[in-house]
Amino acid sequence: MGKGFLTKGIVNITESMDRDDYILRYGILLEDVLISRDKALKRDKVSFTEDYICNRCGNNKLEKFYASNSKKCWEDLCGVGGMCIFCNKCMDIVEFERTEMS
Repeated sequence: MGKGFLTKGIVNITESMDRDDYILRYGILLEDVLISRDKALKRDKVSFTEDYICNRCGNNKLEKFYASNSKKCWEDLCGVGGMCIFCNKCMDIVEFERTEMS
């Protein structure tokens, strides 16, 4: 779902992650966050925060942007959206605060 929007390198990252872990921990898939990040970068809607630290690599200059599931998820009443804190060094979700759901 949605992988047509991702570069080959990012597809490799998402395939190496356990999808269920992301759903259980954050309520959103990493691939949906990466697609949302790409859209936010293109619209200049990414800000930065030093309020969090990435548990994987220790980076504290993290990106902050709105992330949501695909249109299909929203239509199927399983969509979520909210603010995402994202590490641009190890390409992982640090925090996701759900503010919307279908």
